[in-house]
Amino acid sequence: MSEFNKGFDVTNLRRMRRFYQMYIKWETVSPKLTWSHYSELIKIEDETKRKYFEK
Repeated sequence: MSEFNKGFDVTNLRRMRRFYQMYIKWETVSPKLTWSHYSELIKIEDETKRKYFEK
């Protein structure tokens, strides 16, 4: 796994997959938010709550 650097560990790959599943339409992704923000947002199951915190 070291050939892909530390950013591509199993946990982060799972987050990337979950992000893709939640934000299929790229227009919904805000350029104001960082990967760290989205890493926290994807933990929120309730879409209404997640949308609230996105704003």
